[in-house]
Amino acid sequence: MIFMLLICFFNTRAFAEPIGSNWTNFNEKYNISLSKSWKVNFSKEISLDKIDGAVIEKDNKFIPVNINISGNNSITITPINNYEPNTRYCLKLFLNNNKKYYMYFNTIKEEINYLGKDVSYMNFKKSNLLSNFNTLYDNKTIEPNVSLSPIKENLKDNIGNLYGHGIAFYDTDGVSSMHLEYPLLNKYTRFKGTIGIETSSRSSNGSISVKIYADDEKVYDKLWESETFPENIDLDIQNTQKLIIEVKGNGPALQKHSIGIYNPILIK
Repeated sequence: MIFMLLICFFNTRAFAEPIGSNWTNFNEKYNISLSKSWKVNFSKEISLDKIDGAVIEKDNKFIPVNINISGNNSITITPINNYEPNTRYCLKLFLNNNKKYYMYFNTIKEEINYLGKDVSYMNFKKSNLLSNFNTLYDNKTIEPNVSLSPIKENLKDNIGNLYGHGIAFYDTDGVSSMHLEYPLLNKYTRFKGTIGIETSSRSSNGSISVKIYADDEKVYDKLWESETFPENIDLDIQNTQKLIIEVKGNGPALQKHSIGIYNPILIK
C-alpha cells in the first residue's frame, strides 16, 4: 500500500515535469524483453523515505509497476503487465534530494511462429492409439474414421470467412477423439488464432468439443455445433512445456464433423 501511494502521488507531479537539463540520463537500451524488471543500485543504503517515486511511461502515460527494496542499496521496478512489443518506454526515478534520473528503453519485436508449420506436433493420439510424427505436412490418417489435415491455405469457415492457413480436424463417424501435443519448452507467451466449424460440416447435426491445455492447466473448453459462429482466441501459455489440443466428436454416430484452427500462431 505504501508503494502504491507513492506511485499515485508522484504520477501527477511527474506528468507536469518534462525531462530537462537538470536530469541525469542513462544510456538508451534496446531489445528489452516484454517482462523485464529494472534493478537500480545506489552507492549508499536506500530506504522508502529517500525515494519520491519511480515510474515507467509510454506516450506520456504511466503503466502500473511494482517497486521493491532489494537489499540495502537497490530497488527493483517491475511492470504489473508485460510491455508492448516494439515500443519505446521511459523509466524515471526521483529522489528526495531533488536528483532526477531517466532512461529510455525499447522492447523486442514480437516474434511469431506458426503452429503446425514452424512448430510441428510431437504426438497424435486417436483413442488409445499413439503415433509419433515429425510434421503436419504428412497428412496421415490414423484410422479410416479420423484424420488430421496438413497446413492448408484458403480454408473457409461456416459463415464464409477465408483464412490464409490453418489446421482442420475431421471426424467421419461422429464420436472419435484426437489428441495433439506440441512441445513449446517455455519458449512462448501467447497462442492466438480463430476456431470455427469448417464449411464442409455447416449442415451437419451433433457437436464437437475443443479443449486446449497449457501443460495440465485447461485454458480453453468449448462445445461447438454446426451453426456456432467462429471466435478468436488469445491464450496465455507462459512457462508452458507442452501445448495440448483435444478434439472430440459428441455424436450422433456416423455423423461427419470438421472444425478448424485458423491462422494459429505462437508468440514469444
